[in-house]
Amino acid sequence: MHKKSTITRITTWIAGVLAVSVALILPLGYFVVSYQYMVGSLETEAEVNAIIISQVISANPMMWRYEQLRLEELLARRSESIHREARRILDPQNRLIAENVHPLKHPLLKRAYPLLDAGECVATLEISRSLHSLMVRTGLVALLGGSIGCILFITLRVLPIRAVIRAEKSLREANEFLNKVMESTTNAISVVDREGKIILMNRRSSEISGYSTGALIGQPISILFPADRFSPVNEHFGEIMTQGVAVSQFEAVMVRKDGRMMNMECGVAPLSQEDETVSMVLSAEDITERKRAEGELKTTQMQLLQQEKMASIGQLAAGVAHEINNPMGFISSNLCTLDKYTDRFCEFIRYQSEALAGSRTAEEVAEKKNHLKLDRITTDVKQLIHESLDGAERVKKIVQNLKSFSRLDEAELKYADINECLESTVNIVWNELKYKATLNRDLGAIPQTKCYPQQLNQVFMNLLVNAAHAIEKQGEITVRTWREDGFIHVSVSDTGCGIPEKIRDRIFEPFYTTKEVGKGTGLGLSISYDIVKKHNGEILVESEAGRGTTFTVRIPVAS
Repeated sequence: MHKKSTITRITTWIAGVLAVSVALILPLGYFVVSYQYMVGSLETEAEVNAIIISQVISANPMMWRYEQLRLEELLARRSESIHREARRILDPQNRLIAENVHPLKHPLLKRAYPLLDAGECVATLEISRSLHSLMVRTGLVALLGGSIGCILFITLRVLPIRAVIRAEKSLREANEFLNKVMESTTNAISVVDREGKIILMNRRSSEISGYSTGALIGQPISILFPADRFSPVNEHFGEIMTQGVAVSQFEAVMVRKDGRMMNMECGVAPLSQEDETVSMVLSAEDITERKRAEGELKTTQMQLLQQEKMASIGQLAAGVAHEINNPMGFISSNLCTLDKYTDRFCEFIRYQSEALAGSRTAEEVAEKKNHLKLDRITTDVKQLIHESLDGAERVKKIVQNLKSFSRLDEAELKYADINECLESTVNIVWNELKYKATLNRDLGAIPQTKCYPQQLNQVFMNLLVNAAHAIEKQGEITVRTWREDGFIHVSVSDTGCGIPEKIRDRIFEPFYTTKEVGKGTGLGLSISYDIVKKHNGEILVESEAGRGTTFTVRIPVAS
């Protein structure tokens, strides 16, 4: 209201000044211009008449004074004018010689012009005009100017007020619309000035924070964030103020009035005035429940991945058991042999003890040694121990690979050698491969990368087992690794039956399988696809029915 009254006073003053100016300047200007025109025309008229009469005087310098009728005729000849005039010829003593007079109303405008004879002034021509009509016209113009001034005053007085009223109405409607927009959104919206203080907020902000709107207006925005977690948010605010560029979404933790922490997804945009950022808009969405659901989903995915691992290991159990039984078999056999050899060594040691006691001769000891074949046994023992240690190492390696493969994955990324991951996986599935295919390795020089190695082992195992299952009798499986364009490539190729084109687009769908019941869960390739996507990579498939299939995994080299 104060602003409106100020505008009213200003517009009234301006309108009054303009109205008075028009009312005064219009008639005054008209009078001045018309008066100047009348003066000019009167002087011209006097000059022309003076020239004509001077010619008469020059023609009869002695008697012209007595030609009154002729002079009056000359004075009357020029009187055909829009102005009524009084014309007189006066001698140097100001006595009337001739005249042509019309009744004139005062005030009068007079002009005199000398009549010359041989360069000497012998009389004066005086012409008078009435200013009465000019004054009347000036009055009419003044009346017109006053009317225009009144109209101008009313116009300038009323229209700005109407414009102000319309502007206030538009502003009020815009504010109401803005408030409706701010209140209709499910996001908490706050406007923050350059000092980081809250100057505007919607009801959702109050609901999420637990503070009333009045309690937060004028408070620093940092009151809504934990002190130890405000720095990243403050960095975004600083970036907005210095660069004036909107910050894409980022996550932050907000603390409620009651101290409860809430996960928020925030976005910040600048509000500029004359190319200068004057404030910021903070939009925050409560994602606490979503984060909790994501955590539960992640746990479920991990459980599903672990179940798939266990299912895969279950399918490979017989082969793994066979791989363990082979070395355990010859270790057991070697231990039995070593047990017999130990008995012979013990018998020979006892025989030597008797020889030392004097009851046996050296020849008898040598004969006993030959009889027990100790020289051959000594050589054989080393070989048996070496074979047993080698078998134990093989069992240890298989168990370690199984343990590493079957355990729950670490929550954090770590550096790993993809070639080592492949070798570990091959050791686990070797029994599935060796009877069906010849395994060709072409492992290139690739750098270590940050990844989830156990999850990638799951991918490689699925691809290798599928390759073996695709080969009916005997074929080849080729594993290649190489680096190209910042990506690590791992390809598994087989010479099996291939994948029909009509089902090629469905092989990554969950629970889709072409295997017999009990031989596949339908989750292997689906989980593999998700794992590769989790590594920001992709898994490609090329297949030709009857000739084989190649799966290629591409993951970026991450540091």
